[in-house]
Amino acid sequence: MLRGLLKRLTDRLSPAIDKITSSPFVLRYLPALADPDLWHLNRHSAARAVAIGLFCGLIPGPLQALGSILLCMALRANVPLAVATTFYTNPLTIVPLYVVAYEYGRLFFPEELSLTTLETGGPGYALGTRQGVVKRVNPEVLGNRDAWEVIRLADGDQVVGALELRTGEEELCFVTSDAQLLHFPASGVRPQGRSGGGIAGVRVAAGHRAVWFGALDVNADNLVVTVAGSSDALPGTEAGTVKVTSFAEYPGKGRGTGGVRCHRFLKGEDVLLVAYAGPAPVKAAASSGAPVDLPEEHGRRDGSGTPAAQPILAISGAPR
Repeated sequence: MLRGLLKRLTDRLSPAIDKITSSPFVLRYLPALADPDLWHLNRHSAARAVAIGLFCGLIPGPLQALGSILLCMALRANVPLAVATTFYTNPLTIVPLYVVAYEYGRLFFPEELSLTTLETGGPGYALGTRQGVVKRVNPEVLGNRDAWEVIRLADGDQVVGALELRTGEEELCFVTSDAQLLHFPASGVRPQGRSGGGIAGVRVAAGHRAVWFGALDVNADNLVVTVAGSSDALPGTEAGTVKVTSFAEYPGKGRGTGGVRCHRFLKGEDVLLVAYAGPAPVKAAASSGAPVDLPEEHGRRDGSGTPAAQPILAISGAPR
């Protein structure tokens, strides 16, 4: 059936193809386009054309068609089919395609990177996951391996923060996507071995996740920075609203509870895009690496934010 449809389509297009390939303009200025293999359909040229169109469809701007034509000339593929295939990227499909590409990339490139000294005499490491699990890991180095697991993750879970504890007396802190902040003493989390799965850290509401986890020295001048936006926006495209508040404004609660509100959502906002809690001074950066100015410190822990100058990708403070 498909072969018959292809033959009928080829027969119908033959007069137009012959007119193009015999055109004096093409023969004089673009003789390479007069090659019949660039216009007639067969299974080999069609397969190459679709592959070229899929590739060139990711080229930004108006260069998709030109790029596909040049590759067709080099690889002897069908020009009309390749150009038509490039239109799979259009204003209606570009957002879903980038969302899929973003999620696919996250499978291979972890979001969190933590550097440790691997000292065996310290208080160990602390990890927090997107489902609100917290774990303290006994310091252990396996001499016969160059890599090993330090937490057993549940299906669909992933680490959002990992760090080396300095004293074991720090405050462990979670911030969730529904703007809840919870902190509790690290001393209240019993260390586990490498195979342990952790314990309940923060109660995460249905449909939400932990977006930040870390440890703070309670004697330092700590700040909390939150960026709110819409969950429907493409990641990295919405500036949102940002708020800076003293960490001292947030009372501690017991581990496994839901925390306290740390950002009041404005109209159109329903999620925290980025969050951070740690020592001042605090700096923010866009995806390009350019610095993003943060507002002055806000007195209310549950207040709303002010519009950010551009989308914020990362926030960090002074080294611990």
